[in-house]
Amino acid sequence: MNDDDVDMELLGLTEQYLRDMEANGWETYDEDKSGNFQVDQATDYYNGSCGPTRSAVAYADSPLGMFFYFLPKELWVRIADESNRYREQNITAVATSRRKKLLVRQAKDPRISVPNLEEIEENLAKFKRIQDHEIVHVIALFFARAIAPIRDGLSKHWCVDEEGAIPRGTFSRFMKRGRFEDIMTYLHFNSNPDVGAHADKAWKICPVLQVVERTFRRGYRLGKVISFDEGMMPNRSKFNPMRIFMPDKPSKNGTKFYMTCCAKTAYCSRNTLGLDPKAVIRNISKALSNQDRKRLIVTDSYYSTVSLSLKLLETGLYHVGTTRTDRLSWSPFHFTQQKRPRRMRRGTYRIAQARDHPGLVALSWMDSKPVNMLATGCSTMSTSMLRTEKGGTRSTVPCPQLVVDYGLGMGGLDVHDQLRLQRYSIQKCISLHKYYKQLFLCIVDMAVVNGYTIHPDTLKKKGEKLPTHAEYLRRLHAQLLALRTINFETYMNSEDLVSGPVSRPQHTLGNTTDLRDQLLLSAVLGNIWGTCAALSSCPTS
Repeated sequence: MNDDDVDMELLGLTEQYLRDMEANGWETYDEDKSGNFQVDQATDYYNGSCGPTRSAVAYADSPLGMFFYFLPKELWVRIADESNRYREQNITAVATSRRKKLLVRQAKDPRISVPNLEEIEENLAKFKRIQDHEIVHVIALFFARAIAPIRDGLSKHWCVDEEGAIPRGTFSRFMKRGRFEDIMTYLHFNSNPDVGAHADKAWKICPVLQVVERTFRRGYRLGKVISFDEGMMPNRSKFNPMRIFMPDKPSKNGTKFYMTCCAKTAYCSRNTLGLDPKAVIRNISKALSNQDRKRLIVTDSYYSTVSLSLKLLETGLYHVGTTRTDRLSWSPFHFTQQKRPRRMRRGTYRIAQARDHPGLVALSWMDSKPVNMLATGCSTMSTSMLRTEKGGTRSTVPCPQLVVDYGLGMGGLDVHDQLRLQRYSIQKCISLHKYYKQLFLCIVDMAVVNGYTIHPDTLKKKGEKLPTHAEYLRRLHAQLLALRTINFETYMNSEDLVSGPVSRPQHTLGNTTDLRDQLLLSAVLGNIWGTCAALSSCPTS
């Protein structure tokens, strides 16, 4: 039994209770009486400040500032150190592999000489250490490829000859092809010999995940409506321990992660790997850490259940989402047709209200197909929405207000996916055998999309012209290519990129005399407990 199961029992939501609720726990209204059931929207929704935080706005004038705000320089320094350590650990293995290949070639051509293992290792030891700014240059070249791709392959970007109207490559002006391949070969993020390497499936990328978990949350204050859904990192590597198959996604194979996004701006506040649907509450709670509740959480049918809605309501959060009819405690009042019958008017709906929990409503709404939903804190007042017909025409369809709330709420995460995967994606401009490298590019894409979300918002408030996505990436990749070693030895917090004041925690004065007395008392007690084993288990008092 996990923590979520314990929480459900504390609320009285045992399996037997949910089954009883399914049988006779709902007050249902069919399509003839559903219009008479009217529930107003909750009146205590969060209406405080939302949007980029002051610290994020201070870096938002520059794409490079946004890049280092979400992926700080300390992270790139660590990646360079781990990559160099990984290369040194594998010198013997690489030398052995190279010698075997040379022996195979020598068997076919006796004129080829094969050096001994020590000579190969000595040559490998002369390798120039990977610098932090070089890794950033590799990322910049990936962005250049995403903006102006060459379909023949990555190597064509180093082509030195023109072919008719096809220009030659330009990557050699910034990095030699051999150096680029060496950096990608040895790119590493965490130490393999550590104890946690075999226990954590995300160990290889763990330092990067820890950084973005902190920076994503500190850069934005979520608003009234929050989208929660899964995303996909495309990767078909058989060595990926987190690879799954999702037939409903455009990229069907890869690593699934759970995203908490602002429904209005598509900003991703939190993304997590390797969790199950029961972790919705845990993710939302961490995303709203030290923030007010009374938000509307929007989920799809994979997550929405009666128990989830009630648990969110207990924690001060409202919920709306599509659901499946085979969920426990769902009332069998819904439409059973696979498609809308011709005789049935589009927009017809049935509705039900939980007897023990009046704030919980269930809806079965007939669009071209039946749509089943759960909601708390949403209005059931009649309204309408635009729907696209088969011929491309737009028609007005009647519906309860909660259907409109759901449609507006789920759009935010879809926009983030479009910017991350369907526009200028570095994770899709190259296919890598090592799954954790592909996952790293996915995280970089997320950070850049978040930066692009905040950057235009800041320029709009200043009345400046808003850049397109491509213009933003062009400027970012040029700024990344201009970095050198000195940029990672000074201004480690990117103070030179700040255009405004950075918020700091409010300082409160304290009684230093009391603090000194407490420290002295702790020191005295520590000395006593260290010399007398009989007192080592005594309480502090």
